[in-house]
Amino acid sequence: MKKLILTTVLVFYSVIFLNAGEHDVQIWDQEIKWIEVGDYYARYSWKVKLRNNTNIAKKIYIKFELLDKNDFIVDWSNDNVNLGAFESKWFSGTSMMKTRLAKQVKKTNVKITIR
Repeated sequence: MKKLILTTVLVFYSVIFLNAGEHDVQIWDQEIKWIEVGDYYARYSWKVKLRNNTNIAKKIYIKFELLDKNDFIVDWSNDNVNLGAFESKWFSGTSMMKTRLAKQVKKTNVKITIR
């Protein structure tokens, strides 16, 4: 029987805006939570809170990156979302990765592209 380990990881993060007007869309917050860590694979959930500061709905590509201590990407997950005018909203996703790589994660990074 495998042991289920639930843990929350606190990480430093940075934010990068791509193809966005100055402050059109802001990342207000982001979180990651390890859902399951097994002998071979680890599953995590992420969420990002975005704010649209314009009166026009936006289509946004979110890329949530997990980085090692040297800022190399260990894993990433992405989503295409819609954000209404002047709306603030949480978006989330899940992904899996090898446990040996999950142990290297030290921080997260979010990139957004307005489509």
